[in-house]
Amino acid sequence: MKGLKFKQGDFHFIVEVKYVLHVASKSDVEDDLREIKSVNFQKLLNTGSESEEVIFLGRDDDIVAMIVEKVIEVSEIGEVFPFEKDIFVIEFIKGMVKYNGIIYYLIDFEKITEVDYEEESPSNR
Repeated sequence: MKGLKFKQGDFHFIVEVKYVLHVASKSDVEDDLREIKSVNFQKLLNTGSESEEVIFLGRDDDIVAMIVEKVIEVSEIGEVFPFEKDIFVIEFIKGMVKYNGIIYYLIDFEKITEVDYEEESPSNR
């Protein structure tokens, strides 16, 4: 299985590519973000790093835009380890993947489309 790696501040994440619809610069899709449920990782994780890229995830009618600092690359997802919730509590983390000494938190597509981290207004992005 392949995953798209991205980061926000000191945290690294990975999402299965089968759910990735599109990746774009935030400035290029600002108007589209008004129409789609979005999760801003800078605000979610309270990191000072500016979120500059958008990963659109979707399947059927479930679409969400993840606003992130930086998209890294696509690579194979290795063994998935259980997520230790004492690190931080985010409902849509499915597990952890180790790659070259870095821990990536695996995003659970089913849960990220259900959670209520949606931005209140486009001006907050």
